[in-house]
Amino acid sequence: MKYSRSKPKQKGCLWMVITFPFYLIYFAVLLCGSFLLGLLTFLWELIKLPFKSKRPMTGIDYEYHVAEYLRTKGYWGVKVTQASGDYGIDITAHKHGKKYAIQCKYYSQPVGVAAIQEAVAGKIHYGCKEAMVITNNVFTKAAETLAAENGVKLLAGIK
Repeated sequence: MKYSRSKPKQKGCLWMVITFPFYLIYFAVLLCGSFLLGLLTFLWELIKLPFKSKRPMTGIDYEYHVAEYLRTKGYWGVKVTQASGDYGIDITAHKHGKKYAIQCKYYSQPVGVAAIQEAVAGKIHYGCKEAMVITNNVFTKAAETLAAENGVKLLAGIK
């Protein structure tokens, strides 16, 4: 009996030869695609960089932020007063036929009675019907009591 030494049959060899270039293309797209995506993301962040605020908000920044907030809530004639010598009032605004004197407090602690006192005094100076104190924080109990006694509106947590 004669034994022949033939090569074992390789199934799918032609299939591998045909599909191999497609796999190469697929992996090239994956690699290049993620590279391009990373590059585009980097460029987008680079474009946005000048528009990001790097410094923390100041009291004056907060006054302008509150002025914009009031405009969105239907107040008109919203004006930010001068930074110093403003008699405790940072913004004047109108709504429902009333003129408001508004004191803004950008504090890391609860706002006390001094802000209410400034708002009451400034309301008279600016000839306003209503006084309001707006803060990013909360008010002390004493401030809430004094505000209720003097008809001062309080808005807390406006960030």
